[in-house]
Amino acid sequence: MTVDGGWGVDALLGGQTREHGDLDLAVPAHGLDRIVRTLRRAGFERYPRSDDTEFMFVMAAGAIDVDLHAFAFASDEQVASVGVAYPRAALTGHGAILGRPVRCIAADGVIRFHSGYEPDDDDLADVRAVAQAFDLPLLPEHRRSTKG
Repeated sequence: MTVDGGWGVDALLGGQTREHGDLDLAVPAHGLDRIVRTLRRAGFERYPRSDDTEFMFVMAAGAIDVDLHAFAFASDEQVASVGVAYPRAALTGHGAILGRPVRCIAADGVIRFHSGYEPDDDDLADVRAVAQAFDLPLLPEHRRSTKG
């Protein structure tokens, strides 16, 4: 399991930088059922959204959302061909949340995953913080001014 999204960024940076609306988890497809069962035992239920797929959906308990992103690689693939198309190298980051070591999206993966769309201010802040912390270049779409 790999922490993705805003908490993944904060894990890389070693501490919480902003509020988060959910916890994004990249999970191997073969373990998805087990994770869903574990979340159900903790009081979570599937929360339907219009963009749900078999491999990408939200489990919610009250105000807590866990956004699951499942993937699977064939043995020689570098990009997952089942579920979310994570590059294998993007799943190799290491960080900490509340002092606990976690696997998270690698720094260069954070920057790549925030490209190809109009990033919001939180996205820009995340990417810029990761780029600075890991001495990585910003992509052109990350150089614009924030709205706020």
